[in-house]
Amino acid sequence: MENGGIGVTLAIQDAIRALVKTHPNMDAIARQMLREREETIALLLGKGHPDSIIEAYRDTMDSMRP
Repeated sequence: MENGGIGVTLAIQDAIRALVKTHPNMDAIARQMLREREETIALLLGKGHPDSIIEAYRDTMDSMRP
């Protein structure tokens, strides 16, 4: 990924982390983020994406979840 793409990705991660940390119900948002993560991983697997993409997605989502 080019440097601009990495910067955009990090900025989005920071914004999501800020929203998550200020959410009034941390348990609810954590559960929902986990459900969304698992659903997306299932879709990625179903479409035959390589493990490296799935692992990168999983790592990124895990870095944002409370």
